[in-house]
Amino acid sequence: VPYAPARLTEWYDAVMHAYPDGHRYGTDNMWTSAPAEDLLPGIHRIAETLPPAPSHFLWLNWGPSPQRQDMAYSMEDEIYLALYGVWSDPADDATYGEWAPGNMRAMEHLATGIQLADENLGQRPARFATDANMARLDAARASYDPDGRFHAWMGRA
Repeated sequence: VPYAPARLTEWYDAVMHAYPDGHRYGTDNMWTSAPAEDLLPGIHRIAETLPPAPSHFLWLNWGPSPQRQDMAYSMEDEIYLALYGVWSDPADDATYGEWAPGNMRAMEHLATGIQLADENLGQRPARFATDANMARLDAARASYDPDGRFHAWMGRA
């Protein structure tokens, strides 16, 4: 259906069905322009190990990405892959907590970076800005926080 009228509350309810309250989440993502044949071994591993619903995996064809001016968080590429492990019992943390970052770690040789959205920089540091834009962020941080009171980005010195 190319066009189906809906109110914002209907869209919100539909999306949030996959993200229930009272659950635990393990997420991670990557940007890539790798060909599908290179991605397929990792995709098969993701599908074979996917935790129970509502855990899910997204493949979004994003590109071609336009050049964006002054975009600090500047990583984008042709394809966005995102993993969402969802479970309710804390006893399952060891079982499902490493699923998303572990699968993205196994595929990071195909990644150009990550999106600062559904990542876990504490478990898997990854590039989220171009070198030029990271230098701009560092310069702004040095100017406005010369004493380093605020922490640097996780996974980065």
